[in-house]
Amino acid sequence: MNINEKAAYLKGLLEGFQLDESKPENKLLKEIISAIADLADEVTALTEETEVINDFLDELDYDLGAIEEDFYCDDDDCDCGCCDCDCDCDDFDDDYFDDEEEEEADE
Repeated sequence: MNINEKAAYLKGLLEGFQLDESKPENKLLKEIISAIADLADEVTALTEETEVINDFLDELDYDLGAIEEDFYCDDDDCDCGCCDCDCDCDDFDDDYFDDEEEEEADE
C-alpha cells in the first residue's frame, strides 16, 4: 500500500465511524487526516519530479561520459608528445596548443 492509499484508507475509516463533527476532538481528527492526505499528495508529486530529474541526470552523465571519451586522451592511445600521455592530438585544434604556448611565453 502506497502513501496515497494509506491516506485514503484513513479517510474511509473516519467516514465509516460517522463521528459527530460538532465535537472538537472529531473536528481535529478530521483535519489531521485531511492534512495527511495533502502531505501524501505532495510526497507523490515530489517523488515523480525526483524521478524525472534523476532520469535527466543519468542522461546528462552518459552524454558527458561520451564527450570525455572523445576529448580526453587515453594513455594507451596517446602518441602526440604534447603531454604526459601519448595521445594522437591531430583531432584537436592546433590553435589551442599555439595559444597555450603564447600564454606561457607572455609569462
